[in-house]
Amino acid sequence: MRKKSMKLISSILMFAMLIVICTQPYKADVVYDNYNPQGFFDGLVSNSPNQIKLAGWAFDRSNLEAALQIHVYVGGPCTDTSAECFVLTADEYRPDVNNVYSGAGNYHGFSATINNIKHTGNQPVYVYAINIGGGSINTHIGTLSVNILSDNYNPQGFFDGLVSNSPNQIKLAGWAFDRSNLEATLQIHVYVGGPCTDTSAECFVLTADEYRPDVNNVYSGVGNYHGFSATINNIKHTGNQPVYVYAINIGGGSINTHIGTLSVNIKSGNKQYANPIRLVGAIWCKNTQNNAGCQHDIQASNINGQPVYAIDDGTIECVQIISDSYGGRLVSYGNVIYFKSSDGITKATYAHLNSFHKCTASVSSSYSIKKSQSECSSIRKINLGAYIVKKGEVIGYVGTTGNSSGPHLHFELYINGVRKNPVNYVGIN
Repeated sequence: MRKKSMKLISSILMFAMLIVICTQPYKADVVYDNYNPQGFFDGLVSNSPNQIKLAGWAFDRSNLEAALQIHVYVGGPCTDTSAECFVLTADEYRPDVNNVYSGAGNYHGFSATINNIKHTGNQPVYVYAINIGGGSINTHIGTLSVNILSDNYNPQGFFDGLVSNSPNQIKLAGWAFDRSNLEATLQIHVYVGGPCTDTSAECFVLTADEYRPDVNNVYSGVGNYHGFSATINNIKHTGNQPVYVYAINIGGGSINTHIGTLSVNIKSGNKQYANPIRLVGAIWCKNTQNNAGCQHDIQASNINGQPVYAIDDGTIECVQIISDSYGGRLVSYGNVIYFKSSDGITKATYAHLNSFHKCTASVSSSYSIKKSQSECSSIRKINLGAYIVKKGEVIGYVGTTGNSSGPHLHFELYINGVRKNPVNYVGIN
């Protein structure tokens, strides 16, 4: 009886063990979904204001067919509420990932250009791969730092050359760029005679778009075309003058940068003439018959017989005018010299001379002065030849020939064919 009981108990135990074994899953059929994402943040740059470019890869073995979300935090980790967050997708072709992680697949890459970033300057960028399975975390796949360019840069530049080789002209050169937009061409404002705040200064506008590879060699990445050079003509300021140069801001910067000041002696376009007469006490007496005020007589108590001089290098034509037409009436300049400068720019008239210095013949004052109207009934001129003269050379002597009430020098000045007021160009003392 006892043996039968023991056999029964053994059979019951074997049955129970079999039930337990049959209720457990077979290990070969188990698929785990508790992987965390894997990935790597492998590239970051900032070449334009408020912008970054980045790249990397990520996958989750919980579902290798899925494209993971990538969260990018600029300025701090995901726990930093001040950081900016941007969302990407890891679905780009990256066969190199599959080469290392066999079977993961070829489409787990991400790359993007992110614009309008508020954080600028040196900033950390945190990247996370977002979990899609039963894993416990969103994997932090890397942090890199980058200097994010800002659009509130002020221009940079340098004014590095200035000369004046011709009258009323300067030549200058320099360079300038604005990191707010390195593709842009800056305006350059040039002020001659004072800074931009001086209302009497002359302003000229240039463009900084010339080839200056030396600038890019020093400021890597800014580009080769930020130079300027120019010849500026018709400058009114002459003599020793300051020249201020400014690079005009194009971004969010606060100022137009003053990139330099240089000084230069700007030559005057007004020729320096010799005095037509050199006599202490001589004065200009305006000819009242000339309303324009451009024709003047030179008078002095002891002027008769005083020498007159060529105001520049050139030629003179000596003429005896017994009568001539002026303003619809017959008049006479008496003995007159017509001067023309070597460059053809300047002409001058010396009238009522007593005599010529270089001409071989002349008439006396008694011959051509105070002729009666009947004797002056037609235009009569006698040419006495042309002669080459040097600036400051004596060419004649003051007198009172022709229609003249007393000894004086009648002097007229023409520049480029335009009659000028000689008071502004020549001296007499």
